[in-house]
Amino acid sequence: MVTNSTSKAGNSSELVLGDDGNLVLRDGSDPLSHNLLWQSFDHPTDTILPGAKTGYDKRRKVSTKLTSWRNSEDPTSSIYTLEVTPDGHFGVHWNGSQEYWTTGTWNGRTFGQTPEMRSNSLFNFKRVSNENETYVTYSLNNRAVLSRASEQVHLENSGDAESKGVCMACMDKDWNVIWSQPLGKCVVYGLCRAFGICSENGAYVCQCLQGFQTKSPKDWDLLDYSGGCVRETSLQCGGKDWFLKVPNVRLPVNSKASKVQTDENCKLACSNDCFCGAYAYTSAGCFTWHGNLLNIQQLDSGGDDLYLRSAASEVSNSSRKVSVESVIVGVVSRIIALAVFLVLVIVRRLRGIKVRTSRTEEDYPRLIHQFTFLTAFKYFLKDMRVACWCIQVEEVQRPSMGQIVQILEGLLEVNSPPIPKYLLALLENEEP
Repeated sequence: MVTNSTSKAGNSSELVLGDDGNLVLRDGSDPLSHNLLWQSFDHPTDTILPGAKTGYDKRRKVSTKLTSWRNSEDPTSSIYTLEVTPDGHFGVHWNGSQEYWTTGTWNGRTFGQTPEMRSNSLFNFKRVSNENETYVTYSLNNRAVLSRASEQVHLENSGDAESKGVCMACMDKDWNVIWSQPLGKCVVYGLCRAFGICSENGAYVCQCLQGFQTKSPKDWDLLDYSGGCVRETSLQCGGKDWFLKVPNVRLPVNSKASKVQTDENCKLACSNDCFCGAYAYTSAGCFTWHGNLLNIQQLDSGGDDLYLRSAASEVSNSSRKVSVESVIVGVVSRIIALAVFLVLVIVRRLRGIKVRTSRTEEDYPRLIHQFTFLTAFKYFLKDMRVACWCIQVEEVQRPSMGQIVQILEGLLEVNSPPIPKYLLALLENEEP
């Protein structure tokens, strides 16, 4: 395709679309000249065609970049780019700074972390480095392929490959992916954006953390997570916020290390700082997060627990519903266990009286009658105290089996225990 244009001064130029897909603006008066005014190969969007150069200009200190679409229906630029770095390797970058995948260094035949380039029979890669520039170009080993397909190196949006990555593909009726990187969706830096959590094996790649909602549901339907997640309820500093446990995750980036030594002190340090949005206490110590949480990944195993600052109303509207139900079930089961325990203790004491007095079987009803109400109530209170000590939440507060035996035999005195948290939660309708 050739389009001609002539200026008032008589100078003419023409726009030519070549067979290789390069759109060239050149001097129409000298079509054989290689002095091009402009060419599309120097300004790629999300695709590099065979013959185009992707490189780094050492004189101007700029690189040729591929920029992915925002989503499958919106061709505007996202913040994911593929570019050649000053040291000559390809890297996929987030927001122009964070490199989360690289081809590795050139070894003379291919890049170190992309052995597939060498084994690929369709493409022939070439790297050139001199004092002015470093660039990579590629060609087709079989030009006849062009009659039925278009080979290209393509930077995907989040739609087709479900990640921002490099894809060498042959497109006939459908994309036939020859090779793509990175392999894991959650390797993509910031894929789920602020307060989103990524899962390799979940029903959805990205979901919002509890207490958050998608900023743009329509974009998320197109697998465009760039809007991230926003809080459903604003936080209220001053002891009115809760910390919600997010178990078994890869912790967010940009943490701040704290010198506190215990889990409780770590929680307190975050709680006393109104700008602290989350904390985690791991084997490496205490870490806190301020601002947006980015790059959280749900793991199947081997992760850490993240404690997310949440509004008290969010906890009451979600986890408390589950908590109250679990408290009721727990308390009912403990009451049943307590009743069985008391029956067994009373029977044991009655049998003990029988043995110590050497009574016969005929005396047993009379012994029950002699076990007066006051005596029974006295033992009931003692047994109730023991039972309440046994169901304390903290293990250090629960007596050992040896201590229980000594208490029941009257060798140890038992003090009145604190009311178990399960019973308090049921009475006050609060989470234990």
